[in-house]
Amino acid sequence: MFKPSLLAAAITLTAVSAQAAETPSLEEMWQVIQQQQAEIKSLKSQLNQTETKLEQTEVKVAATADAVEQGVVGSESTAKMASWIEKTSIGGYGEHHFSHYSDNQQTDGKGGLKDLDDTVDAHRYVLYFGHQFSNDLRFFSEFELEHGIAGEDQPGEVELEQAYIEWDFAEKHSLQLGQFLVP
Repeated sequence: MFKPSLLAAAITLTAVSAQAAETPSLEEMWQVIQQQQAEIKSLKSQLNQTETKLEQTEVKVAATADAVEQGVVGSESTAKMASWIEKTSIGGYGEHHFSHYSDNQQTDGKGGLKDLDDTVDAHRYVLYFGHQFSNDLRFFSEFELEHGIAGEDQPGEVELEQAYIEWDFAEKHSLQLGQFLVP
């Protein structure tokens, strides 16, 4: 029979030998420590680079905010664009006709009847464009589309009604050159 002390010694010996097999040697531990130190050094370097980039970004953001508040960013090009827009006029008008016939037949004037269809007509659309280049020089134009369809054997037309330059060459004297719409 087994004695209890012999059984306890066998269990202890088994546990110690299993634990000894799992514990790394000093050399293995040293290698693990060296790998961890290299990793820590690399991560510190990356952190320093990230912090430097963050500081540079913060400086740029602050400079941009200051420039925007002072109106420096794009102020010259923005002022030129605003000036051009203020000196330009765009406008127009139009006339659109719709004819609906409740009775689709009408006398043709010769004793017969003719069929009438509902019609839509873009009768007239005029686009106006003007620009003041300086206090003495201005441009005006009108472009017109009549009856919506223009082309060979079509009732419509597209025309440049007027396009002219007005020049004030002396006090109370001006010259107009171009194509005019005569009423």
